[in-house]
Order: sequence, then structure tokens, then C-alpha cells
Amino acid sequence: MEGTALPGDPSHIQPPNPDTIAYARKILLTGP
Repeated sequence: MEGTALPGDPSHIQPPNPDTIAYARKILLTGP
């Protein structure tokens, strides 16, 4: 799903989601 939306696409802008934040932090902490 990540990166599939074009810049400026309304569907790409979403409110902060605890699951998404946790996932992002997991990626940042563990790396690719």
C-alpha cells in the first residue's frame, strides 16, 4: 500500500493511526 498513491492524492493523506505509527517506529528501529 505504501507509495502507491500519487502525491496530492487525497487517499494518501490519512489521520495518524496507532498501528501505522507503531509499524513505522518498528521499521525505523529495526531497519529495512
